[in-house]
Amino acid sequence: MRRINSILWVLIVLLVLFFSACGRNQEVKDQDEQENSAEIVLVLKDSLVRDFLRERKATLKYLDDANMPVTIDFSGNENNLVLSIDTERKAVDLMYTDNSQTRYSYLLAKGDSIFISLDERRPWLKTLNSERSVYDDNLELLRNRELYHSTYTPLQDFHFLWQANFNSPTPVDLSEERIKSRKKALESGEKELSWLDSLKNTGLIAERTASFYKAKLRFELDHLHFFSGEKGIFDPRGALDHFTASITDSSEYLQTVYFDEFSDFLLAQIKAKDPNELLLPDSLVSGPSPFSKRMRFKLLEESLPRLSFQEADKWLNSYGNQLENKVQADFLKARINTLKKERPDMELMGLGNHLMSFEELLHQKRGSYLYVDLWAAWCIPCIKAFPALRNLHEQNEDRSLEVIHLSVDKNHKFWEQVVRKHGIAFPNRSFIVLNLGESSFLYQLDVAFIPRYLLFDPKGKLIHQNAPGPDQDDIEQILDGFLR
Repeated sequence: MRRINSILWVLIVLLVLFFSACGRNQEVKDQDEQENSAEIVLVLKDSLVRDFLRERKATLKYLDDANMPVTIDFSGNENNLVLSIDTERKAVDLMYTDNSQTRYSYLLAKGDSIFISLDERRPWLKTLNSERSVYDDNLELLRNRELYHSTYTPLQDFHFLWQANFNSPTPVDLSEERIKSRKKALESGEKELSWLDSLKNTGLIAERTASFYKAKLRFELDHLHFFSGEKGIFDPRGALDHFTASITDSSEYLQTVYFDEFSDFLLAQIKAKDPNELLLPDSLVSGPSPFSKRMRFKLLEESLPRLSFQEADKWLNSYGNQLENKVQADFLKARINTLKKERPDMELMGLGNHLMSFEELLHQKRGSYLYVDLWAAWCIPCIKAFPALRNLHEQNEDRSLEVIHLSVDKNHKFWEQVVRKHGIAFPNRSFIVLNLGESSFLYQLDVAFIPRYLLFDPKGKLIHQNAPGPDQDDIEQILDGFLR
């Protein structure tokens, strides 16, 4: 079977190369393929490689031509051995990650055909249609083996230590370890820069490969300075100001996966200081620089789902033309508009096994605002919010606001027990969703995180997809804007 699969990939690659070469002059075939093909082809050696990637929960991530992240995973049932990346850029960096925290970057050229196999249970790449060394194709894997004799670099070790301490519910004093680890990471970075220069000078890597990995390493060392070894904290505001001022005129950084992931990390650190804060772009970034535009997009992507549709439209009108490109603005608009237009196709069961659709409920409650609580019996924060929800309903009942409880439980009997135990067994206000896995509305809404609160207007139209909780200060302000 393995021999048959190996023959299969050879035939596939030959076909790809043959058709990409058709109609071109034979004497300049290699150059034309590189310059004219807008596709990078990735060919897995056989089904064993695909199964390995699936088992490891591996992903391949790159940025498309609009600088939007694209992730390829192997979790589905697809058995394809051939993948493709469409691009008009000369080169694209591909980030490999898996559940062992292994991370490798690969620099791929437009028009390349890449063969992917395994080497000591690590992904091993080989470019088939151009002359490249094994270092060009697998630089970071070989760096770890030859330079550090380890699966992870000292820089990665520092980040593991920092994250473990930062995310720990009971942090321990690891300041001494962090200081040593940070110093070792900085020293190893200088050693790695020299190693890259030696590879370039001896012809083992191309100039483009050396430039990419040196720029990536310098960037990683640069933002390492914003981690405090003593206090174990990261300075997001300082990093934001620094990178806005220092590299924002270079689009080369902004087209890389590692910089996009740093932007996500930066936003997460900003939010960690106040998870409930709505991040208005002007409060953090301003100006026309590319990095400011990137962060503006990240801020909008994070904050828009937490606004009413009316407010989201205002933000998009204000900031939509201040992003990197129109594709990003269209993406944000589509996220809002898709749910606006989605029919709330939920089938419900109330107490006493009373069946009705959510649309029937909306029709029945026409004339009232509905504050919908999406919850589950296993969700402790959901249950803790019940007293505040009861108060919200009672205090605003004379203003035509009703609180509706929709459970996303799968166990109907358990749901009814919890409803009665915690005092929300309200006739015609407490229901369980029956078609949880089939509801397109809930799929678009993404109810992976609950509690979640929705607001519908008196005509049955969804006006807020992620309203504040009943115990949050700004819920009254939002309701006052609607309940006049």
